[in-house]
Amino acid sequence: MAFYCSVLGCTVAHEFKNGAGFTYGVFLSAGNGTYLEFFHVDQVPAAGGLFRHLCFQVENIQRVAEVLRARGIQTEVKRSRSDQTLQCWISDPHGTVIEFHEHDEQSTYSRPATLP
Repeated sequence: MAFYCSVLGCTVAHEFKNGAGFTYGVFLSAGNGTYLEFFHVDQVPAAGGLFRHLCFQVENIQRVAEVLRARGIQTEVKRSRSDQTLQCWISDPHGTVIEFHEHDEQSTYSRPATLP
C-alpha cells in the first residue's frame, strides 16, 4: 500500500476492518473516479493467473515519468508498436506490472472509447 500511496499518489478512501480491528483490505483512490482494492491473503496466490497488468491513462506521460524518476523508479517513455500510444512501464514491490499511457495525435485512437 505504501508504494501506491507514496509513489503513485493514491489516497486511502476506505479501510476494511474485521471485528477485532484488523485491516484486511483497503480501497485506494487513484483520482478521477478510479479506485483500486487490495485485500490481505494468508498465502500468496500461485503465479500465472489471468491478471496481466494495471494500466492508467494519463494526460501528461512525460510528467508522470519525471515524477517516477524523482521517486527513484527508472522508466522510459516509448511509443507502443501496435497503436503508437505513448507508454511507460514500472513494477510495484510485489512484481505487479503497471503501465501508464497517453493517447495523442500520433496514436491510432486519440479519444477514449465510449459505450453506446
